[in-house]
Amino acid sequence: MRLCGFILVTAVSVLPLRGDSVLEGSAAVLPFTNVSATATPGVDWIGESIAEALRETLIARGSPVIARADVMEAYTDLRLRPTAELTQASVLKLGQAVNADDVVYGTYRVDAATGTISIQAVVSDRAKAQLSAPFSEAGPLAELDRLEAHLNWRALAHIAPALNPAEADYRTLRPAVRTVAEEAFIRGWIATAAEQRESFYQQATRADARFSRPAVELGRIELGRKNYKAASEWLGKVNAADPHFPEASFYLGVAKFRENDYAAAQQAFERITESLPAAEVFNNLGVAESRRGALHALSSFREALDVNPSHPYYHFNMGFMLFKTGQFEAAADRFRAVLDRNPSDQVATILLGRSLKAEGLRKGNAADARFETVERFRDSYEEPIFRAPHSPVSKVEP
Repeated sequence: MRLCGFILVTAVSVLPLRGDSVLEGSAAVLPFTNVSATATPGVDWIGESIAEALRETLIARGSPVIARADVMEAYTDLRLRPTAELTQASVLKLGQAVNADDVVYGTYRVDAATGTISIQAVVSDRAKAQLSAPFSEAGPLAELDRLEAHLNWRALAHIAPALNPAEADYRTLRPAVRTVAEEAFIRGWIATAAEQRESFYQQATRADARFSRPAVELGRIELGRKNYKAASEWLGKVNAADPHFPEASFYLGVAKFRENDYAAAQQAFERITESLPAAEVFNNLGVAESRRGALHALSSFREALDVNPSHPYYHFNMGFMLFKTGQFEAAADRFRAVLDRNPSDQVATILLGRSLKAEGLRKGNAADARFETVERFRDSYEEPIFRAPHSPVSKVEP
């Protein structure tokens, strides 16, 4: 039997995908293939919908997953069509290309006469060279969200059973969404033209105002235009119980920061530090606090370094806060760390020299005014880092 699917791979897709190592527990989900007996117009989006729903479930439950963009790159490298039905050999090659432990793939059939859909999925365990027994879902096409939710539950039970809720709670893995809204969102998600994406996202929100994903994407579009008020309006529509609330809150914080509303930005970032302790979140929280003159910024920058001790922004911001508070020796260590990573950083070079001289900012000095707001802020996050489960790392002391 041949099946096709959508590859999902680990939430640490910032790591090189073409290396030799396989991240333990990583999954790749391939776009599901349409194998309907008769041609049914307008259902080409469903294969991407099934895959994206499963990808979201795995990420939300803390199971490492490869981003769709990385999967599509693997298809291109291997000269495979995402809509084609795959041989098992092709599935194995795709799994190897993205270094996934497991590959989830499958097919779907739509019966236009009855308005029903059937979905079949398989999990390929590359390490053990084993295929799972196929698991299937079938029902009215109008209930695609329910079918996807139960399919997600079964796939998660196979890949990461410890992360799975009780079957009675499987709907928590896929919030109810009207099919017409899901279709519009997915068409926007895979569209290549910016105008098309925006139009489809707007259609999705009109079709189902509860659906958070298009609101988040529309907020990000407005952020890109520097239309911060409109961005805040879209992102503010996502409620705290929604699985996309952390992402929406992050970008809401960005919008508020760019409007110089540092109190609102701080509040937005504070709301997600525990649920998603990402370096970008702690960093931006620290910058908002620093702009408000709050000494707690030092703690926030330290948290950012704890999560990601390699990024020069976090060393710089930590150094800047130490410099502002007169801890010159510790500040110099941080600025040296910045220059180790980016020797051409002129501001870090100047502040290192000032730290070595124990010469702080001079109030009222016009030449020093340019250094009062030099903190490095992140306007976006690396999705895999942002969503991955928090893992303790060694502390970076000032």
